[in-house]
Amino acid sequence: MVLASSYGFSSSASASANKTALQNAINAAYHVELPEDANVVDFEGPITLRPGTRLTGAGVTASQIRCTTDLAFVYYAPTGLNLMDGPELTNFRLACAGSGIQLNDPNGNFSEASGSAGQSYIMRPRFRRLSLLGPSVSATGSFGINLNKCFSAVVGQCTIERFERGYWGRGSDFETITNRTRILDCDTLIHTEKVDTFGSGMLIDGADLLAPIRTFIKSSNRHLMVRDSYLEKQNGYTLVGPVLDIEHNYITSFERNRLEVPFSGKSPENETIQMCPQFLKVSGDGRGALFEFVGNTSLSLGWGTVDWYGGAGSFYVHDEFVRQKIVVRDNRQSLPVPFVTEDSPPLRSEYRDLWVLSPSTNGLSAGNYGTGCKVVDGAFVIPALSSYGSLLLFRDDERPVSGPVVIRVLAKASVAGQQLYVQPQNFGGTASASTITLTSDYQWHELRPAIGTPAVPISFTDLAIYLWNDDTTHGGAAHVKQIVVERA
Repeated sequence: MVLASSYGFSSSASASANKTALQNAINAAYHVELPEDANVVDFEGPITLRPGTRLTGAGVTASQIRCTTDLAFVYYAPTGLNLMDGPELTNFRLACAGSGIQLNDPNGNFSEASGSAGQSYIMRPRFRRLSLLGPSVSATGSFGINLNKCFSAVVGQCTIERFERGYWGRGSDFETITNRTRILDCDTLIHTEKVDTFGSGMLIDGADLLAPIRTFIKSSNRHLMVRDSYLEKQNGYTLVGPVLDIEHNYITSFERNRLEVPFSGKSPENETIQMCPQFLKVSGDGRGALFEFVGNTSLSLGWGTVDWYGGAGSFYVHDEFVRQKIVVRDNRQSLPVPFVTEDSPPLRSEYRDLWVLSPSTNGLSAGNYGTGCKVVDGAFVIPALSSYGSLLLFRDDERPVSGPVVIRVLAKASVAGQQLYVQPQNFGGTASASTITLTSDYQWHELRPAIGTPAVPISFTDLAIYLWNDDTTHGGAAHVKQIVVERA
């Protein structure tokens, strides 16, 4: 361990001289202690950290340093597939004329392909009890902490304020912001994004996120977890973007958060205005496996609007690898999401049903053999495609059905007169299809599968129901909200 002051790092020295002094200290030892100084110590950046550097202070009031140039601290790992130890910065205050701390290059090569390896991995960087103060929320490109191709980073008990982006993670895995870290007064408080195959496992646990200009959390992370945190903006000026701006890729989870982000609030002039008019924006390809929004609450007024894929709905994904689920329950208010995979009262509970199949049915297998079926407003939306291009299979494999049945389908069409084909048969077998003519309003349609004259009900041994929309003449989409199967 060395003292930075022993190399001349002092409030009485110039910023240029302090750059040389601090860099020499870091080059000489892995553990460097900043001085306890009554005055702020100015220095020019960037200071280049080394793998495993420990830079510690005596506290955020006792050790106050200020970078007078665009970037304070940096470490770029060498090219290759190496696992480089990350630095640890602890227990001091850093004021910035530009940005704070950057590990690896956000515009660098993230590839790990043979023969074209990009920058190496930086492992386990730690930031504890830091106070990072930026120049202004309008300082374009500024950030408090920027981590690129870093793994298992932890930001704990820190304060980050007055940057364009408070925390910016790019192509990093298993980042954690925790232990009541406070991020406030930034344009965007937290921005985590995927790059190529990198960018998964971001955990925001017990964070205090306050008063952004644009958005609280912006994410394209493949596995985002936000829990037991506090988000607040109840006064000031209107939030420019959504509270939560999420590109939903694989798993997104919000659990037990307090979200004091009301649709309306008070301006600095004490006028009632739209405070956070956009609550949640979800984008992406609509194939994310799991979206959870569970047990989130507030003591203020209701939340703002939800934009779910621009109203286009989600693909209904179910195969041997992925069961798409959207779980929304126990929150301050309901969210208008396409479907919710929770046990809920069926639309026709008076039926003596064997199956009640809808996008929210637990255990439902819906095989899509054509162009992707989407779910919008709680209904399967089946496009008009020729040659069985929209063929769907419905079967509750947790509750197989046998014997004679009555099938009722609740459906409508975007174009009145649209034909929907329904073919009940034994799974893996063959049968004849029935045609349902749809109206532009939801109606129940009944089928009683039978053969012969007089008609004899078909006794199934393992029922499966096939639906498709080959009616390209009308060209509209069929909306199927529920399929009810009961004994004949």
